[in-house]
Amino acid sequence: MTSLILPSFDAPEFEPSPLPPVIPHVPMYVPEVLPVPQPVSGHDAGRDVYVTNYGRVTSKHRDFPKFHKKTYIYPIGFTSTKSWLSSVDPTKKCGHTCEIIDDGDRPMFRVTASDRPLSPITKTTPGGAWNAIKKRVNESCPTDQGRFTGMISGPEFFGLFCLTTISRCEELDTDEVCRKYWDAKSQGYTVIGSKPRG
Repeated sequence: MTSLILPSFDAPEFEPSPLPPVIPHVPMYVPEVLPVPQPVSGHDAGRDVYVTNYGRVTSKHRDFPKFHKKTYIYPIGFTSTKSWLSSVDPTKKCGHTCEIIDDGDRPMFRVTASDRPLSPITKTTPGGAWNAIKKRVNESCPTDQGRFTGMISGPEFFGLFCLTTISRCEELDTDEVCRKYWDAKSQGYTVIGSKPRG
């Protein structure tokens, strides 16, 4: 029987790979995530108006007098919704979002109909914004019979003409920077529904 003769060879020499350096465990710093403060919100202001955000009073209310007047404080970011006639179909109603926005040295008043979200109306007064909505609704009526001929109060349609809204807006002005408003109130000059300042 013939034996199997295997060829001889020299095994290659392998050098062991160096071990990775030991890195001491350092606990990862995870910043504490604080909850975002939610605005105080939510009350029925009457006439199908619901206030959803009272906004805020800032130094602009002191530096720029158009952010308040004798009868009202206009907080930046104030938001409400009102159900009113649709300009798409005047026989129906739709929601209208009312906002007080910051325009630099003055507030602007914007109304956006839910069925025309890309066509908001922005004016320098709440009455100007809502009368423009009224005009748009009337223009969409096929006949004069369906047109809205009543008077519109912008502050009332925004939800500003309400005791709860007035009180909440006053609470926002902790430093009483709205001087025209507070000076008038100290003399008993208030809008209907507002309690005289003691």
